[in-house]
Amino acid sequence: MLWIEQPVGTGFSIGDITAPSEEEIAQDFTKFFEHFETSFGIKNFKIFVTGESYDGRCVPYISAAMLDQNDTTYYDLSGALA
Repeated sequence: MLWIEQPVGTGFSIGDITAPSEEEIAQDFTKFFEHFETSFGIKNFKIFVTGESYDGRCVPYISAAMLDQNDTTYYDLSGALA
């Protein structure tokens, strides 16, 4: 299980907002996620994207961005729940 607070400014996350739209948040997330999987050697796992509160808006965009990658090595999306 991996917990990520995003977008910047939610929860305890701090920093400058670099992705003002849900589409850009999703693109940033997929880039981060592929880098994370590569760094820790955990590709080829089923992925479930969930969220609460504001993530109810982000989860569909992140899920769609993963599906758009058409790469089940890094983005084997098996479910989404917001």
